[in-house]
Amino acid sequence: MNLDELYHDVAEWQGETFKGADAYGAAEHLRREAAEVHRLLWHADAHNLVRRPVVDVLDLGEEMADVFFMLVQLATTAKIDLPCFVEAKLEKNKSRTWKAPDSEGVVEHE
Repeated sequence: MNLDELYHDVAEWQGETFKGADAYGAAEHLRREAAEVHRLLWHADAHNLVRRPVVDVLDLGEEMADVFFMLVQLATTAKIDLPCFVEAKLEKNKSRTWKAPDSEGVVEHE
């Protein structure tokens, strides 16, 4: 199954399964799932965030799938054509100049 088919299959399943869901709930659920991904990759010591040296790939993959599910639900409930926006944003990002990674590994555009 390609990504487009998967996106539409997820959206259809969510529409049938989560009747009454709205964009606000989907956004909050997305935030929680993204926090789970973050928790699997980072931990806090007394003063800083520290990268975990070993990551459970199965757990990380499942949490990333949850992020995808919630992103699809947010787009669907907000009536956003996400594939269209992703395509346009990719073209915009290709034309940008990108900085070196910061101390936490984040790469941002100028």
